Amino acid sequence: MCANKSVAIIGAGISGLAAARHFLHDGWDVVLFDRSDGPDIGGVWPQAYDFVRLQNSYHHYHFADFPFPNKVDFNPTKAQLVDYFTAFARHYDISRRIRFLSEVVDIEAREGSVPGWKLTIIRKASTYREEFDFIVNAQGYFSIPKMPVVEGQDLFSGEIVHSSKILDTAAFKPNSKIVIVGTGKTALDFCVAAAGKDATVHQVVLTAHWTIPQYLLGFVHFNNAFFTRINTVMMPSWFHLPFEEKLHRGERIVSRQEDANWDPILNCAPLVAVFWQMVQSLIAFSSGWRTDDALYPKHSILKDMRNSISVLPMEYNEMVRKNRIQIHSATTISCVSEKEVYLSDGSVISNVDLIVMATGYDSSHNCLVPKDKMHLVEEDGIYLYKHVVHPDLPNMFFATAHSVMLLASVDMSLHLATSWLRGEAKLPSRDQQLAEIDRVRAWKRVNFGSEPHRALSVLTRFQQYLDEICVELGVNPMRKVARLGWWNPYAWIKEFLGWYVVEDYEFYAIRREIAAANGKRQIGGNSAVLVEE
Repeated sequence: MCANKSVAIIGAGISGLAAARHFLHDGWDVVLFDRSDGPDIGGVWPQAYDFVRLQNSYHHYHFADFPFPNKVDFNPTKAQLVDYFTAFARHYDISRRIRFLSEVVDIEAREGSVPGWKLTIIRKASTYREEFDFIVNAQGYFSIPKMPVVEGQDLFSGEIVHSSKILDTAAFKPNSKIVIVGTGKTALDFCVAAAGKDATVHQVVLTAHWTIPQYLLGFVHFNNAFFTRINTVMMPSWFHLPFEEKLHRGERIVSRQEDANWDPILNCAPLVAVFWQMVQSLIAFSSGWRTDDALYPKHSILKDMRNSISVLPMEYNEMVRKNRIQIHSATTISCVSEKEVYLSDGSVISNVDLIVMATGYDSSHNCLVPKDKMHLVEEDGIYLYKHVVHPDLPNMFFATAHSVMLLASVDMSLHLATSWLRGEAKLPSRDQQLAEIDRVRAWKRVNFGSEPHRALSVLTRFQQYLDEICVELGVNPMRKVARLGWWNPYAWIKEFLGWYVVEDYEFYAIRREIAAANGKRQIGGNSAVLVEE
């Protein structure tokens, strides 16, 4: 327990809520700072467009010890998710600790002999400072829209907006002509929503990316392919369990990223490369793609696995086939005039009423550290030990690892972080941490491509990351075997063929295993240490 110790959590989104729950459980005084105006809770979800749905199933998007209080859809809606996170915050007495309309703009070390931090906070029109013993950085990725500048945009008679400005389908007028730029989840959702309102939709795609159909072969849900260990073992990663390492034997670490044709599948072990080529064929067949289709990617699926691959809306392919969504591939907007959009391939889209830039968010600035530590933030983010801590930032944790199985990943990273503070796990020396950071950085820069948040990305390597944290904690990474018993044949079937879900990482079960592992370490003579000050 840490009576009278204070922690500032920067961000009251999903990661911030998880951090508050962990620190409150350990007896800390907790304050969360969030620049949104509230009162709805849930990070990006209250600000999202009304017709958005979670592309994961509900099995992978709630806290392990707090199931959905009410029945939700298989792919929950925005309203269902906001209600859930609001209920979670109330249940764990977090809501009253959130200071909305409060943006932390600066951090500096506290003066004096007691380690800690001094935060500069802007609340509405006033600025004030407040001191804390500890900081958890839980800033999100989706707060600063990335809005391209288009030549001639001042001449355009319609609207040019970022997708974050569209909150409902009222923006899509019947019989209007709409250009949507992008290929991510938001772009796909907007194309379907606009076509469903009888608008003429033109989707501008610079690079075709792999998307996953809801059902493979028309009847196998994609969870069976992407959330079962028998398949996730084939994911190349910076960490593997010993039996997985044998499958990846022969993996190379050769980077040809300066070559536009470079592809991470070239680095894979032969068996792994064959597996992913089979997955590509299965997805292409299930999507009804031909190799000459505009949306058929020219690269391997592993090149897109550096990011969170979008799940294709059920209606999308049918709308494309019926020409309700017209695709302009391998091109981008060169300029616009009063009613025309000129593309880089020479084609022109006439009588356009609305241009929507579904071009994502700038996450390069979402990493607040003291000014004298800014050199730690590289062009692709700040690299951390286990995606949690940097040895040159004492008394500060990060709960920002971006993962396909986000809530379980954040929860487990916080189990690791708080176990260091409780002395139940040993934080390696500075040199050991930096060596591990260097190793992961080198692997990611070969296999992940260039992205502003690459340093903190886990994404499709969620299973490997969860296994890595378990091993670090002394917890059994084979979670279904841990729950059902190694002697149970059914446990091994579930381990490899069952969906991995958040309940596999239930809060108190993990805490008990950490405590048991700590007892073994103490008997063995390895003393645990706190984060060095």
